[in-house]
Amino acid sequence: MRGMEISDYRIDGPDQLRTKDLATELKNPNFKEAIVNFFIQHWAENHMAPYMNNKEIYINCESCYKYQVNDGKIVKTLEPSLTCPAHEEADTKMIFHVSQLKFDANITIRCSDTDVLIIMLGNMSQIRYNHHIHMEVGTGNHHRFIDVTKLFDTLGKDVSEALPAFHAFTGCDFNPSFFRKGKKRPLAIMRESSRFIEAFTQMSMPSHEKSEPFKVIEEYICAVYGFKTLQKVNQAREATFHKNYKIGRNDVFELPKTNIDGSSLPPCQAELVNQFSRACYISETWAHAHLKVPNGNDPSEYGWTQVNDTFRYIWFTGRQLPVSVDDITMQPEEDNISDDDDLISQASSDSESECDDQDNDSCTSHSEDEIDDEQ
Repeated sequence: MRGMEISDYRIDGPDQLRTKDLATELKNPNFKEAIVNFFIQHWAENHMAPYMNNKEIYINCESCYKYQVNDGKIVKTLEPSLTCPAHEEADTKMIFHVSQLKFDANITIRCSDTDVLIIMLGNMSQIRYNHHIHMEVGTGNHHRFIDVTKLFDTLGKDVSEALPAFHAFTGCDFNPSFFRKGKKRPLAIMRESSRFIEAFTQMSMPSHEKSEPFKVIEEYICAVYGFKTLQKVNQAREATFHKNYKIGRNDVFELPKTNIDGSSLPPCQAELVNQFSRACYISETWAHAHLKVPNGNDPSEYGWTQVNDTFRYIWFTGRQLPVSVDDITMQPEEDNISDDDDLISQASSDSESECDDQDNDSCTSHSEDEIDDEQ
């Protein structure tokens, strides 16, 4: 995960001093696991009763626990229906809890994570009760409430269900982004085409064949890079190259005066396949956050490789560079080679004949000089 820092961490009790760099520790999965386990144990103590009052509080880690006050004492119970260990991230667990409410309710999700908003929008069509959902984001002057229910109605069901794959494909915590492309313009391009919307929606479907959506997504990337008439990213790479680096007079290749920026090129197809595969895995998990098991697939089959206990990107398949110069140079045809050999042989013969004539002239001249000296 982006920005993750792994180190050991232990919480011994409520009197332990808080770490000075809390923002950094929140990127440490061991710290997050330790603090959740601390809450699970500490909130079961009776002195927490005045803080909970008449509320029901749920903590969901490996198991889900409910806390409520009864006669001034804390009652901690296990909730099997809300236990969802297949959800590895809190982002999807929150949406799972929302989908499990079996009554009409006004719901506020306090979170400043874009992923949560996207996941919630992607699962709105799966909510069967009358839930009005808001997200509370930011602090201070940036404190805002997002009306998720109204946003879903504005975007529509089709666009909302395409958003998980769109967000995963164009860059998130688990997948790299396209350099300097952002989200705004790619989103506008997707919304202009029903084919693009359908392809992104199909990416998050577990049983759907992915070869046809990939062809459409490849065409979509060409449009993102400004080539709406092209359908292959390798063609878009070539077009971008010719646009920036042109052949000058006398067929001389001229580089621009500025530095060469390889990041301006679209990804090649070998890279895009793995980016697409990772987005399919992520979006399938997000789009099915309302289920107890959102995704049962192996990440190593979707653009990652497992090294020890971590997953790393597979950037592309195949060779990165040619084995030798011969692979990227144009070789002359056999007929031309034989003609060139004849010309070389003929030139060599003429040169040797000229040398022989010059040697004979030199010898004749030398002999005449010797005769004159003798006389």
